[in-house]
Amino acid sequence: MTKSDLLDYTENRINGIPEGKRIKRWGRDKNDVFWAIGKVHGLENIAFLSDEQLEEINGDPVKLQEALNKVEPKGRGNSSYEEYFNKTLKSLDAYKQEVNKHNFAGSDRKKMLAMPFALAKRRQLPEPKKGQDEWNLFEEYTGKSWDHYDGLLFDSEAKITEFEYEKFIPPQILKTMDTDSEEFKTYVKLKQIKSKTEFE
Repeated sequence: MTKSDLLDYTENRINGIPEGKRIKRWGRDKNDVFWAIGKVHGLENIAFLSDEQLEEINGDPVKLQEALNKVEPKGRGNSSYEEYFNKTLKSLDAYKQEVNKHNFAGSDRKKMLAMPFALAKRRQLPEPKKGQDEWNLFEEYTGKSWDHYDGLLFDSEAKITEFEYEKFIPPQILKTMDTDSEEFKTYVKLKQIKSKTEFE
């Protein structure tokens, strides 16, 4: 059972992890860095935590996640994409200047400079958990919970193919097409690629 599974299982039984108890660390969790941040969602919001909060967390990933969940973004939003883009460039330039002030080895410097992009990727891709705002937002917009398709082994919804195109193209339009031509076959392939099933 992973840490996330354990927390989901116990969230309705106890309020967090009992004092003095810790989750066993197995596999990749034995690595201190992976244990501390490897499964944390919204890690980029660590920038909003104070030094005192970080000292109190003391590397505990559960406490870190709880603190990040309570973070509320500060400052006004961007009025346009151009403003957002320019502010991002300025922030990256300031970050680069700060990194250059330190005497990092070449490989460490590259890792530090790549960190903002790694954090941005984590912000876009993590899988939400029940109780998080992202989980509720997904359900609100799609009408289905995030785990609605868990356990689905085969997508039963059909898509157009060169063997079953009659089911997807109205007969009156199909009469005007040369179904043996390469152009038609290319049309079917493009339509298949661009169309999405409910699961996709």
